[in-house]
Amino acid sequence: KLTIITEQEKHEILEKFNDTDKDYPKDQVFQELFEQQVIACADHTAIVFENVKMSYDELNRRANQVAHYLRDNGVHTNDIVSILSERSLDMVIGVLGILKSGAAYLPIDPNYPANRIKYFLENSHSSKILINDGLPITNEFEGEIIRINDADILSQPEYNPEIINSVDDLAYMVYTSGSTGNPKGVMIQHKQYLNVTYAWRESYNLSQIPVNLLQMASFSFDVFAGDMSRALLNGGKMVICPEDIRLDPESLYKILETESISLLEATPSLVIPLMNYIKSNDLNTTFLKLVILGSDICKVEDFKTLLNNFGTSMRIVNSYGVTEATIDTSYYEETVDNIPDTGYVPIGKPLGNMEFLILDSDLNLLPTGVVGDLYIGGSGVAKGYFGREDLTIERFINNPFDAGKSLYKTGDLGRWTSDGNMEFLGRSDDQVKIRGFRIELGEIENALLQIEEIKEVIVSVRQESDASKYLCGYYVSPEMIQESDIIEKLRENLPDHMIPYFYVHLEAFPLTPNGKIDKRSLPAPSMEGKADYIPPSNEVESIIVKAWSEVLCRSVDKISTKDNFFEIGGDSMKTMQLKTKLNQSLDRAISIAMFFEYPTIASFAEYLNFEKELEQSQEKSLEVIEEESLNTLNEMLNLMDND
Repeated sequence: KLTIITEQEKHEILEKFNDTDKDYPKDQVFQELFEQQVIACADHTAIVFENVKMSYDELNRRANQVAHYLRDNGVHTNDIVSILSERSLDMVIGVLGILKSGAAYLPIDPNYPANRIKYFLENSHSSKILINDGLPITNEFEGEIIRINDADILSQPEYNPEIINSVDDLAYMVYTSGSTGNPKGVMIQHKQYLNVTYAWRESYNLSQIPVNLLQMASFSFDVFAGDMSRALLNGGKMVICPEDIRLDPESLYKILETESISLLEATPSLVIPLMNYIKSNDLNTTFLKLVILGSDICKVEDFKTLLNNFGTSMRIVNSYGVTEATIDTSYYEETVDNIPDTGYVPIGKPLGNMEFLILDSDLNLLPTGVVGDLYIGGSGVAKGYFGREDLTIERFINNPFDAGKSLYKTGDLGRWTSDGNMEFLGRSDDQVKIRGFRIELGEIENALLQIEEIKEVIVSVRQESDASKYLCGYYVSPEMIQESDIIEKLRENLPDHMIPYFYVHLEAFPLTPNGKIDKRSLPAPSMEGKADYIPPSNEVESIIVKAWSEVLCRSVDKISTKDNFFEIGGDSMKTMQLKTKLNQSLDRAISIAMFFEYPTIASFAEYLNFEKELEQSQEKSLEVIEEESLNTLNEMLNLMDND
């Protein structure tokens, strides 16, 4: 077989670019390292949520109560204990309690559809679920439902339970979107979790800075596990960001300043507008030491702007990772002069004990500069998918260059640069990222096919010029189905970020001369026939539609007054642009908070009209009061004259 790589090139990739061997400790588990931090900094603040603080000692004692309860009620190592929680202190107490019991935790977002939560619980074989106060359980769960603050838990001992885990036991399981129709549970062992913990500590110098971390990621994502590790295993403080201000730069900065946040990681769509706001208002950032962009691609020009504005006062890095390789695999950090001129920021070099390989379809190693499939190897590669041996065998393959080790096939395309950095060049399969969410189009297609009238379906990602990407569902059925009916069915199983924005009814899919579906010939979606399309009905709505179209790079006739700004491509960066435009065109003081409280054009316009009517009413009332006061004064003067 013809090989296009020389021995010298092979040596460079395997021995130089992947020279990441580190002698990290290999005999400890997560809760053991946490308990060491409790001894070292018992009175230090460990977690903060909405100005309520909890010390390391308090957090440890509360988690111990949860752990003792679970262990006394039959929980063993490698059991999966689910936790359904809103953003709160209880969220961290519950996770730590599960880990201390010896079990693995499965985080579940309470905002997910009931059927999806039910699937997680059944598929994971969870026998118990922890719930924080105020959350109902609507699923028919046959296991034990435990409130984190129940009296039975609060009466448990507060001392550390015996550590019964080995590094080969499971630490957590996170579900990711599934190409075959159902989400799949990724199994992460303590040894993988701790490898990335030590890699972060070394690469980000976490032992040299105060780790005051703003926790932004969703609880149900593995980035939350990373935040907990970076903060609590380094004696730091984890500040849980309230959900309602995550996209508001002004409110975010107040938290940064108040809590002296030193470490911040979020998607580029969150980080960039926040830092632009800080720059434009000339705000203090001396407390910020490390800003990490992750979970999505970042444009070169945006990264250069960050470096030019803040590169001398803080570290700014671009990270890359997948759930199946334990949160992060690499990071990219360069000076402005060494960054590529255009395109997307490289994903960098592997972290300690991690490995990148670019292979062809026959698993041959490809040389520098050649595009191929990106595989990840090393100590972070997950155990596999829970209960899915077929899929595990397909995606976790034997490493042809390191016998006995595994490689994970990411589905990403990449290539090496001459300086040993990796470039991300898109996907080789049907997985996509929308607003930082990793989505398998096959799962959405499967959900659409559950609708009886639909016979064939294709879900694709569409994009108009520089607009944000959105999902479009094409379906074949005897008759057009009301869009509202399709959405109602999908919401029984899919979270909102997986619901397509457009639906196009076709009598048949276009075919190529070879008889295959011609995806390139699928028509562009339009608002015509869109069930919930409502054009602007007054001047204010028309002004807002025009502003939306300019910010979202969409034509005016493709925006309905019922659309939710954040569901059709809006993000924190675009809210800043929208605020500026509407301040000018409406000649009113618009605040960022208004967009979150009134996210549709109709509701926003109604609020503005109500506010205007209220102002007019108040002005009129003031005029009446003034007139009545004047009349009273005149009457008094007349009486005085008569006297």
